[in-house]
Amino acid sequence: PTPPRLILVRLLNNLKQIYLSRAELEPALAAAERILLLIPESLPHLRDRGLLYYQLGRWQQACQDLKRYLKQAPFHPEINRSDEHLIREIVERLESHPDSC
Repeated sequence: PTPPRLILVRLLNNLKQIYLSRAELEPALAAAERILLLIPESLPHLRDRGLLYYQLGRWQQACQDLKRYLKQAPFHPEINRSDEHLIREIVERLESHPDSC
């Protein structure tokens, strides 16, 4: 049987995807934050939250999440690092803004 915590994560992830498909970023962020409360070690969800922060102009939070993602991703076997270049570009943009990183 699937543990209740993972059922909640699956439901929240589905909800997040629905919000993203509707371009409702604030509710998608709320879902992403709740997922990370349940599984704080999840790098894909950390990356997603960082990207949502970035899209919402919450650059300091985006920078923190995305830097942490880049730091931990090489050591995580489940991470497909095909997005690494894009994430690095975003972090570089954030670092060029005052008070964002």
